[in-house]
Amino acid sequence: SPEALGKLGVDVIYGAATFVDSKTLTVQPTCTSDSDTDSDSAFTVCANYGILIATGAKPKDPKGEIPGIDQVPYITYEQAFSEGLERSQTPTTITVIGGGPIGCELAQAYARLGSKVTVVASGLLTKEEPEVGEMLQRVFEEQDGIVVTNSRIQSVENKNGSESGHVVVCQNGERIEGDLLLVAVGRQPVVQNMGLEELGVSVNDAQGILTDQKLQTTVKGLYAAGDCTGDRQL
Repeated sequence: SPEALGKLGVDVIYGAATFVDSKTLTVQPTCTSDSDTDSDSAFTVCANYGILIATGAKPKDPKGEIPGIDQVPYITYEQAFSEGLERSQTPTTITVIGGGPIGCELAQAYARLGSKVTVVASGLLTKEEPEVGEMLQRVFEEQDGIVVTNSRIQSVENKNGSESGHVVVCQNGERIEGDLLLVAVGRQPVVQNMGLEELGVSVNDAQGILTDQKLQTTVKGLYAAGDCTGDRQL
């Protein structure tokens, strides 16, 4: 936490940073509940010994990949325990699109909170050994009552004109109705709007920041670590 870092002598600044060069950042502060910083006053931060980028990743935008998704309300893991549980009670039925680590984690969490959960995916944890996904599916079905379609999504639509309900259509023709739709189709590195391209920082095939074995980017003195590099997104 910022408080813990402060006790270690680390200065924490709330704001958006943009690179001026490989050793200089312009920071536009944002006001927080525990900060009186003037949000209109940008300032410069210099680092003589290098800068480490650790901006993480964000949910991948499903629009353009899932037909009809822009017509149906949905949440991602960022809203899973805020909007997803801000109701007077746990949603009765939840459809999770995606069988990766995040989709599986949240599917089980909601199931154990009392929701009836269906996971729309061709399989679970398909990047792991096949036995891993098969074992997890047995646990889901036998212990948590979670249904796994073993079929990819084809499209999504509103349920009978409802503003909140949805119908997910699978490629095998199955139609799944639910109250809450949670989309977990992957994550993407946060590398935009920082001036990295202007500095000449290269990205890799995963659209993350390209680094060498010492985590240095293609710009000397500039380093990157964590999800912003596009490494395995867990």
